[in-house]
Amino acid sequence: MIHTTSDILPGTSVNDVLYEMLNTRSEIIVRPEFNVDECFRDTCRIVAQWLKDNPGEPICLLVDEFRFVKDAVDDQFFDWIVRCLPSKDVCVIVTCHGVTDVSTDLRRVADFWVLFQLTLEADLERVRERCGDEIALEVQKLQPYEYIVWNDSIRAWKKYTDRTKWFVNLNGEKIHVA
Repeated sequence: MIHTTSDILPGTSVNDVLYEMLNTRSEIIVRPEFNVDECFRDTCRIVAQWLKDNPGEPICLLVDEFRFVKDAVDDQFFDWIVRCLPSKDVCVIVTCHGVTDVSTDLRRVADFWVLFQLTLEADLERVRERCGDEIALEVQKLQPYEYIVWNDSIRAWKKYTDRTKWFVNLNGEKIHVA
């Protein structure tokens, strides 16, 4: 559970205040209480409407623990956010424990994969298919806080081993850009 701001909305409050908060806050956490899918749909609908009303306004949508959202790729608003907006304005980040936690439909449009150690064969097979044998071997050897960034647009990768630079402070004090 992320705790980087005091603006934490329970999922039941999304419909009431999220749109207005998007106008004035730089970071908002929406925390579903029970119905993750309903909260996700409501959040994506409101974010999509806000983006239509504010063209060119930059935003980053982070979905933590993506595997908990069962029908994300079927959500028309999430699909529009991911596929129809310029990447210079909209960044979508999903976190998960394994590559197979993200559907093929979403993996195929991802520009970057940030990979930490993977050991499950199903995940390694997806990495082999997308990034090649070398990266599939390398991700198995990663130590804690080490990671590989795969840039799909140029089919290139870089391994980061400096454990002091993996952390990104959302307050802007210490940022490492891959």
